[in-house]
Amino acid sequence: MNSQLARYALGALVLYMILCAGIAWWSARETHSESDFFVGGQRLGALVSALAMFASTLSGFGFVGGPGLVYAHGVTSFWIIAATPLGFALGLLLLARPLRAAAERERVISLLDVVHARFQSRTLRAITSLAVLAGCTAYVGTQILALAVAVKLVLATASFGVSMATLIVVTTVFLVAYCAFGGVLASIYTDVLQGCIMVVAAIWVFVTAWQTFDGGIPRAIDILAFDSEGAVGAFGVMGPLAALSWFVIFTLGNVGQPQVVSKILMLRSSHSLKSILPMTTLAYTLSALLWIGIGLAIRAAVIEGRIPALQAADDAAATFLTAFAPPALAALVLIGLLSAIMSTADAFLNLGALTLTHDLPMALTPGLRARFKRSGRRRLWVARSTTMVLGAAGAYVALLASRSSGPLIGLLGALGWSMLAATLVPLLAIGLQLRRASALAAILSVALGLVTNIIPEMVTSLRPGTIHIGALSIAVTSLVFISLNFALTTSLPERTHKVADAHELP
Repeated sequence: MNSQLARYALGALVLYMILCAGIAWWSARETHSESDFFVGGQRLGALVSALAMFASTLSGFGFVGGPGLVYAHGVTSFWIIAATPLGFALGLLLLARPLRAAAERERVISLLDVVHARFQSRTLRAITSLAVLAGCTAYVGTQILALAVAVKLVLATASFGVSMATLIVVTTVFLVAYCAFGGVLASIYTDVLQGCIMVVAAIWVFVTAWQTFDGGIPRAIDILAFDSEGAVGAFGVMGPLAALSWFVIFTLGNVGQPQVVSKILMLRSSHSLKSILPMTTLAYTLSALLWIGIGLAIRAAVIEGRIPALQAADDAAATFLTAFAPPALAALVLIGLLSAIMSTADAFLNLGALTLTHDLPMALTPGLRARFKRSGRRRLWVARSTTMVLGAAGAYVALLASRSSGPLIGLLGALGWSMLAATLVPLLAIGLQLRRASALAAILSVALGLVTNIIPEMVTSLRPGTIHIGALSIAVTSLVFISLNFALTTSLPERTHKVADAHELP
């Protein structure tokens, strides 16, 4: 193994751990209340929010899972890259006004505060909280698995062999400690570091991937086309149904991603909204070059026989860095990858803790809610403790997922994304826009979103030529919500469906 690469990789890992310790220490000093822990005290500017929004989307899913999807299924996953910027635009168009209105009337600290103000239903709040927890657990598992893969890469450069199970446990402990101390501020400012590194590293990676073949990336595409014509066709190996499914999931689904749209609640002022979209779109597009470059280069190199076939598709990024990248680039990508994983995992752990310590108790009976409110001085401590439980659940998901040899990180990330989308898109994209909205229709659509995502994924997997269950679930839950809402609201008095006034917000 290249000794220079080992030194660079280990040095990058040590440097990153020092940076994390510094960010966590500073964030802990700035976190004095529940609002600070969950929404950063609602004092973020446009640049910080834009970087946090795009970084929360790409994360370990894009750095590790994206190249793995290209290696396994050709260009099908490029539909995700095309769809996500459109999702940013749609989310800001539909949600910016109602979320900022809620944030400026009252200091709400969660999306479900806004949903409850709209529908005035504790049952809806409870079932939606369960859906958010399920999605968070899947996504935290994705990030833990990606983090373990990244650390395994570093140790491999120095010829250290450690089991994946051990790495999952160790990285979970490190991640939970970081998140518990720093709260959402640690996530946000890791996003700032991550966003800058990701853009630089992605451009450098793409240039390196281009130089790997005589003729550049077009030559790599020709190699893939000669081996399998469908790999570089319009829809890739998975075919049009799967490609269009991912397009739906990552366009409409972006509106239902609380780790993304909740950044709107953290803004210091609504004037920042105008500049967020172009910054977010540009940063995401440039960072996606890493996904494209590594995926195409590694698949073409395997076909040519320059490197052996990968044991697991998720090894694509690690193989590229060790086989083709200069040590300095490998170290830079490693820091960017670690930052991407840490910030996204922190965001989902924070979101899950918010759900367990704020949204679920607010959905309980009035007496229990009143008792919980009186324990406000202990809520920050409870929020920090809750991240341990969520971290353990995510580690368990990662351990189960690590037994697969497929592109697990990409598919597991898509599952978490689609689960959140199917349950929250009807409430946020449709429910907040309607003048009259039925809580019963909302409850049934959320319950249907949970059932249509979890049960099929337990017994089937995505195969060529099939539609992704997430896209189907989003369509079904949205149609059910619209149909039931129309049927119910036309027969009930308008006063039962009014939007809550400012004093009604929790």
